Amino acid sequence: MKHGKEPTEKKEPTEKKKYKKHKTRVPAGPVMRRPEAMSYSGLRDTQFDEAVRNGEVPQPFHVSEGRRTVLWLRSEWEAWLAARAATRDVKAVQQ
Repeated sequence: MKHGKEPTEKKEPTEKKKYKKHKTRVPAGPVMRRPEAMSYSGLRDTQFDEAVRNGEVPQPFHVSEGRRTVLWLRSEWEAWLAARAATRDVKAVQQ
């Protein structure tokens, strides 16, 4: 015994509680939120916002009046990507 203290028993490690981060997510379906739309475009924040303002990419819609949440239709992004790929293919044939 050191300094008059009694030995203590070692406690078994307790499991830490694992908390899930709560994120509001729309399941993969006909609509997508901004991060997923950005990944479709390959653009980052400022460039993405500019492309949306200029109408260069599919436009979002508000989920409900007076709310900030906006969504994009997956079908519009898929059509946009297909059109860009078609443009690429036409340029490749012309060269």
